[in-house]
Amino acid sequence: MVAAAIAITLSSAADPMLPSATDMTRLYTRQVEVYDWTRAAMLFGRRQIVRDLGLREGDRVLDVGCGTGHALPRLARDVGETGRVVGLDCVDAMATRAARRVRSWPHVRVVAADLLDTELGERFDAVLMSYSLTLIGAWEAALERVLDVLVPGGRIGVVDFEGTPRWPFRRPFEAHAIQFGNARRDWLRTHTRPLLDETQRAYLGAWRFFRYVGQQD
Repeated sequence: MVAAAIAITLSSAADPMLPSATDMTRLYTRQVEVYDWTRAAMLFGRRQIVRDLGLREGDRVLDVGCGTGHALPRLARDVGETGRVVGLDCVDAMATRAARRVRSWPHVRVVAADLLDTELGERFDAVLMSYSLTLIGAWEAALERVLDVLVPGGRIGVVDFEGTPRWPFRRPFEAHAIQFGNARRDWLRTHTRPLLDETQRAYLGAWRFFRYVGQQD
């Protein structure tokens, strides 16, 4: 799978077939050391979605499910020292690695917490969800929370898997708790104003991924 660690606790109550938060933490804690180099060949569009957000100097950005912090340095550069970046991840080991990655950036903060249970104490000009949305069991509640922390006119940028991969790729993805389907993207389309909505193919169509940027009214 993917963005190892979402800032949302996966709730088995949302779907009894989904792994528990404990399962997710165990799974991704084991992968911290190899996560970055194994995901480079799987998680496409991560750099593009940061550019797609169109960040400006002084913007405040939340990275939901920041994992090992892959996007945090780029976000920090884009918003400059007058901006602010918060990375959120529910797996302690991932958040620790992310914090180490950005320790020289004073305007970046990494929080090991669950988005739905955390009071961030601020609102954001943009929210990034890079390969975290398909890991979230209670994804509608998560997206509603994201819209709550966005300022009016704020933007949400999502890059994630689209549809269902071809066999034999499907089984490894499912083993990492990825939930496929189009419901999340459809929700975004109906609750935000689309600024970017594109689908691309990986490995000649072995699977598809999408990039979406929407604006809060």
